[in-house]
Amino acid sequence: MTVQEMRVDRDGTWYWEGQEMTRMDIVQIFAGHLVRDANGGYRIVMNDQSHPVMVEDVPFVVQELDIQESGIGLLLKDGRRVPMPAGSVVLKEDVPYLSLFHGFDTKLSRHAWWQLHDYIKETEKGYELVIGTNIWPLIMDQTP
Repeated sequence: MTVQEMRVDRDGTWYWEGQEMTRMDIVQIFAGHLVRDANGGYRIVMNDQSHPVMVEDVPFVVQELDIQESGIGLLLKDGRRVPMPAGSVVLKEDVPYLSLFHGFDTKLSRHAWWQLHDYIKETEKGYELVIGTNIWPLIMDQTP
């Protein structure tokens, strides 16, 4: 028996055996059952079965933001809408990442990041994303 390849590319597009998965309802099911394993890799776990997923960067990419005084809504590449969680935004080589489900598993697309530029403030603590009473510290990742 061979294991078919499932992967997520750098832009958050899902593939099965080299073919882009275009049924967002199926992608959402898989993404909703994605877990991080003990080795730092990703697996889809459903109905007592587990299948590895090759992830080029992170499994989730934010395509669009819904910015309100009460907070930020995230539209993920897989079509799901989720609230932006509390915590930090880490900039790694000028790319913003945040923790949505499994550590820093989500990055903001260039478009989503630019939507936030007016809300970035320099404070005595450094740079922060400030919307209403919500604050997300911006942290520069210096690791190579």
